Amino acid sequence: MAVGDTRTHEVTFCSRVSKWADNLFAQNPSWNFVRAEIEESVKRKRSDLRIYGANNRLALAGEVKLPGTPEGRNPYNSDLISDAFQKASNLGAEFFFTWNVNKLVLFDSKKWNVPIMERRLNDWDLGLDLDNPEDVSRPEVEKAIQGFLAKFFAEFHEIIEGIKSDWAKPPDQYFISAFESHIGWPVILTREFLTEKSASDKAFDTHLQEWMSNDQGWQVIRNDQNQWRTLIDRAARALCYVFSNRLLFYESARRKFTNLDEIKVPKKISSPGELDVYFRKAFQNAVDETGDYETLFYPAEKDWAGTLIFAHKFAADAWRSVLGELYQ
Repeated sequence: MAVGDTRTHEVTFCSRVSKWADNLFAQNPSWNFVRAEIEESVKRKRSDLRIYGANNRLALAGEVKLPGTPEGRNPYNSDLISDAFQKASNLGAEFFFTWNVNKLVLFDSKKWNVPIMERRLNDWDLGLDLDNPEDVSRPEVEKAIQGFLAKFFAEFHEIIEGIKSDWAKPPDQYFISAFESHIGWPVILTREFLTEKSASDKAFDTHLQEWMSNDQGWQVIRNDQNQWRTLIDRAARALCYVFSNRLLFYESARRKFTNLDEIKVPKKISSPGELDVYFRKAFQNAVDETGDYETLFYPAEKDWAGTLIFAHKFAADAWRSVLGELYQ
């Protein structure tokens, strides 16, 4: 989808959200929210969506990105958060947010004296798992979003009025939410590859079932499509989580062993085999430099399933994105 088309779809979506919010505010005057406004200019000098309270007080402002777009992959993207903060701060908003429809992340603008990521207060996962911009227009999705908005604004009212004081997530849950968002794109691509490859390649399908059953100990009933989709998703998440843990541990080791370089996937590398070789070399360097951790990095171990996270044609771009966030 072209940039202009994406922006048009964002404005259309925000316009719908604005109308739904205004209806909710009219039905719930005790919330003290009076109106919602959107930014229609393509120059994007103001926040996408703004919520006003009594006396024209700007209570909330933020950036909305559609799922399935480059900007909408991760609401925890540091550039997106910085942009949302800057616009909200210029407008004098008390709170700001980032929202890729799948997940909304709320921040406190008043915490100017701490790093921007520490201004995060909470996030709300809508449980939609959308991966296309057009999905936001499906009737069942619109209904789910309207239900979410009713719950969110009821809770946000309690937050902003100081009625609810114990609502913020603890740091460990924040880390998990951010981590899951950062690797969301590789998980989606791995899931897509496993789904398509198992449907078109009988030998691969058999091998994948054997891996699930023998290596993971999962019960596999292949002719149950609902269970198969669940297993595919579990496999994609497991493979990406394990690999991401190796990346995180590499970064931890790099801070102590300064001869280890940042992992930056070269643009010329794209095939699954090249990606696998590149990361194995980096992990072997970590083992050699630290003199330890071979059982964690296992650079020489041949793992059939582990390389599947590199199989999608956009896998290199996805892992570059993850690494870009890791080294922010």
